[in-house]
Amino acid sequence: MKLRLGHKYTGQAISIKPFGAILKLDDGSTHVLHISNISNDFVSNVADYIHIGEYYEVTAVPGQTKPIELTLKDVDVSEFYEDDNDEDISFDELLEQYLPKPDRRDRKIHRKYNKDK
Repeated sequence: MKLRLGHKYTGQAISIKPFGAILKLDDGSTHVLHISNISNDFVSNVADYIHIGEYYEVTAVPGQTKPIELTLKDVDVSEFYEDDNDEDISFDELLEQYLPKPDRRDRKIHRKYNKDK
């Protein structure tokens, strides 16, 4: 499942690790709930907050190590509204946004070398 910023999901805790918990969402996908996203208080033991088999409502938020992470904390979702109607963009289209546009000299060189083929 592609997580969407600001959306809430229900996940069942299926595993507890020292770094957080593994949640299985309704669609069957698994995601990490990092220890830093469990509570506003300092969490030294994940098992004090998360119990295997229980369901938790989590929110998708911008991450520090991943583009999107899950959190149990109360967050204002209006901060990171994401449009639901956005279409998946291909890698080539994304790359075109970052590559400089060829200038006149580049086109001339391109024509010169492709003429022989």
